[in-house]
Amino acid sequence: MWNKSDVLQLLQLLTMVMLAMIHAGWCLLIHQVNMRRYAKWHEPAQVEDSPMPMKPIEEGIVIKELDMSV
Repeated sequence: MWNKSDVLQLLQLLTMVMLAMIHAGWCLLIHQVNMRRYAKWHEPAQVEDSPMPMKPIEEGIVIKELDMSV
């Protein structure tokens, strides 16, 4: 037979699990709303409209080498 303390501990465990799930859902909802707002406010820049077109990076070019002794 179950003791009263066992039932209370099980109830406490189930309550904590439910609160954790509610908290995770709330955080996910807030995150999704913020991402929608961010995507609406920060539209990606159009490359064609840019006054300075992007150039591909040439491989193998070393801009500057630093030789520093520690």
